[in-house]
Amino acid sequence: MPSGGRNRVSLVGILVCGLSLSVGQAAAASFDCNKAASLLEQAICADPELSRLDERMAADYRSVLTALPPKAQALVRTTQRKWLATIRRTCTGPLAVVAHCVSNAYGSTPVVDRVDRKGPYTMRWLHADYWATTEPYIGVPLIIAPNGPSVTQWNEMVAGEAANTVSDNEYEYVTLFELGMVRNGFIGLRVFHEQHGLGGSGWDIAAVGTNRFLDPWRDLQADDVFDPAQDWAAALLPKVKELATQLPVADEALLEAIRDPSNWLVRDDGISVTYGNSLNRGSAEVLLPWSVLRPYLAKRPAIPVPQ
Repeated sequence: MPSGGRNRVSLVGILVCGLSLSVGQAAAASFDCNKAASLLEQAICADPELSRLDERMAADYRSVLTALPPKAQALVRTTQRKWLATIRRTCTGPLAVVAHCVSNAYGSTPVVDRVDRKGPYTMRWLHADYWATTEPYIGVPLIIAPNGPSVTQWNEMVAGEAANTVSDNEYEYVTLFELGMVRNGFIGLRVFHEQHGLGGSGWDIAAVGTNRFLDPWRDLQADDVFDPAQDWAAALLPKVKELATQLPVADEALLEAIRDPSNWLVRDDGISVTYGNSLNRGSAEVLLPWSVLRPYLAKRPAIPVPQ
């Protein structure tokens, strides 16, 4: 946008002036290009294309906020603060260099990675890291339609998990999400908790299955899927041992992993089971197709098992 004297509503203005305010107040924030002080503000005001990207992102930001409950709104604000701080720290040098750096960052659209239709739900993947990416596990799967109490609970839950993406002097902690089966009233979800030593010690990963019935709100239980009259876990152990080649684990630990739904991700093609699950050792997974699971399923599973 040209640097004429009029005020302009932008992401920078919103973040600088209004993130601690309500949605309505934040959306009314602006800055005067004639008073642009930082190189970031000057770069945006001097470049019409960069200004357009900034305005588009500001519109995305306001749209995301108005569609979310308070905890998720707080996550959006925190995420965008971090993102802007990273731009200011990274995009330095002459004005032309700053403009190029900011253009690359804005072009990656850090507010929202994508909008997907999953079963009956329209899901908006909110970016929850410093830079946007199209990697499947980066982002927070928020439901923007339809609305309702259970959808609000879902958004509060995933926003709360994502709020754990923090760092201190020794470690960076990152929360990632993987969606599985999505049907009316049921969502399969796996949450990855990653810990990265800032001294170069690498990543430790723990994965937790959060397969959830939305109405009524409850976790998936083993009896929702498997016949309680059968020792289905023991029957599945040989197949799991055959597939579990990534990480050596004793039979008892494998049995415990199979039995515990917090190690599952319910998917359209089967159930993925994580094992060896700890921040010290990381985790691995095996996929048990529905064709393998079918002999051990409950007569009327509580989830829609593909035929």
